[in-house]
Amino acid sequence: MACVDEGFTYLFDVALAKTPFSRNLKSLRRARGLSQQKLAQEVGLKRSNIASYETGTVEPNAANFLMIAYFFDVDPSILLESELSDHPILNPENDPRQDDLLQMLSRFSAKTNDADKVAQGFREYLLLNPEQKKTGNLEAVLDILERLVAINQRFTGH
Repeated sequence: MACVDEGFTYLFDVALAKTPFSRNLKSLRRARGLSQQKLAQEVGLKRSNIASYETGTVEPNAANFLMIAYFFDVDPSILLESELSDHPILNPENDPRQDDLLQMLSRFSAKTNDADKVAQGFREYLLLNPEQKKTGNLEAVLDILERLVAINQRFTGH
């Protein structure tokens, strides 16, 4: 009988959830390890408001919606239109892959700085040896290297 009740509850929740917002709110709240009461306190609402939003019986007004989006640091359009799930990426503090990702980004940034130094060396070499410009090979390599460095710097925010 419990299985039937759980299935009915699930179908009931899905039927009432008019937008992804209600499911996203519940996923984000759970990912942060918050109770409905704690989330309500954090954003200045009542627990019953959070419960109603999560079941889809009530949609928040614009001010409450924006407070929730701001609290979770999520783009409001994503919160409203995209389907999120209980995924570790929603709670990066508990994701063991975060340290690995930060280390990879740090190495990527260091390699970008190294490539920029190599490009600077190519530029100086071409200034000191103008006859090398005639072949065009070094200029082509320098152009490619400078483009890669520029792309990497945009990616890493430098």
